[in-house]
Amino acid sequence: EFSEAESHYQQSLHYFEMLEDTRRITVMLGNLGEVYRRWNKAEIAADCFQRARKISEKEGYTPQEAISYNNEGLLWLAENETERAIPLLEKALELSDGLAWDTLQVLLPETYAGLATAYLQVDNFEQAWIFANRALQLSLEVARVQHIAAAYQTMAQIAIADLDSEQSPPELFAHSRDYWERAQDKVSLAHMLMIEGEYWNAVGETPKALDCFGEAVVYYEDAMMIKKAEVARKTIDAIR
Repeated sequence: EFSEAESHYQQSLHYFEMLEDTRRITVMLGNLGEVYRRWNKAEIAADCFQRARKISEKEGYTPQEAISYNNEGLLWLAENETERAIPLLEKALELSDGLAWDTLQVLLPETYAGLATAYLQVDNFEQAWIFANRALQLSLEVARVQHIAAAYQTMAQIAIADLDSEQSPPELFAHSRDYWERAQDKVSLAHMLMIEGEYWNAVGETPKALDCFGEAVVYYEDAMMIKKAEVARKTIDAIR
């Protein structure tokens, strides 16, 4: 599947390079970067995003430049390279100022969410909450259900990590669950249930933790994610 997508986009890239169509070259490089990201080829993906960014900067394609910064930032965030991710995401945010709304409603929820997660990882809870709330509000405005669910989930994680927080993790998890169910995204719901289960276990609510982990097993198995289901089962066995 990945090799077929790679071949398709490489052929398209070659064609647009022959035409010297720089705008479409940046788009194809972005598509290739996304393929390599999903293929777990982070360095190659980053190279594609960087090439797209350099062309966009040279040609004045600010929307594509912002998207390229965003994509590389999210790539390194997923690779747990938080210190590399933050300046890239902040640059994407800076470049987004003044862009057309059709670009912003796609770009900004991802950038805000990425910055929320990044700042959570470096224990800057105040900034993490600000960006998570921005992600939530914009996602609600444009009715992007999965982004709403993810924002509530991140907020719950911030509330857990920040010992001074007055926010309620159970309430935030409940909102997240509601929107993951609306999105019919059982895999993401299972991931959230694993996080919620860990929370309940940490506060001594073993029955609630077991319920979360048990539900996660069902959703993972429905999605044929056997290894994930096995991890959830082992977690259940460990706390019983």
